[in-house]
Amino acid sequence: EAFDKMAKLLGLPIPGGPSVERAAEVGDPARFALPRPMVGRPDCHFSFSGLKTAVRRHVESLAHPLDPKDAADLAASFQQAVAESVIDRVDHARVTFQARFAGPVTLVVAGGVAANTVLRERLASYARAKGIDLRVPPQARDDRRSRLQAAPALAARSRSTARGRRRREGLTLWWRNRARDSWSTRRKAGAWSSFSFIPAALIGPR
Repeated sequence: EAFDKMAKLLGLPIPGGPSVERAAEVGDPARFALPRPMVGRPDCHFSFSGLKTAVRRHVESLAHPLDPKDAADLAASFQQAVAESVIDRVDHARVTFQARFAGPVTLVVAGGVAANTVLRERLASYARAKGIDLRVPPQARDDRRSRLQAAPALAARSRSTARGRRRREGLTLWWRNRARDSWSTRRKAGAWSSFSFIPAALIGPR
């Protein structure tokens, strides 16, 4: 959410995670002094509201439309601030956990922002330094060749899903009609006490 808001402020594409990261690759993370929210606090809370406000104020003070160099420097400064804030909050959570529980510590990173290279590298360095197990999802590839390779499989999956949906809809309609006809017949015959049930999935649509 914070990366999406940064992308909107900087005029970058949405979703903000990859676009802010790409802009930050050519930016200077030391140009803009941005706050590190909640760093040093004795709890495990996160909040990037102050950081987002600081970026917005910098954007408002710059010329418009925003120069690409300014956008890149702001993206890099923001990304650096996020990484340092996350490391501080994770470290406090680790200390709190180890004070209550014995045994090894495993840190699991999930969500879209887990694909951010800077954050992954900082967390990997932190985990090595503290001797904890770090689990992160594989970094998704987003190049043209990967999309072309995945296209046939995605198309086949879409067709299979559509066929399955049509089959389920056909089974539902057939079973509803069969149940209605059977109930109507039994009601006319006065047989209210029993109702035969045959799983529709075993019979298939007619």
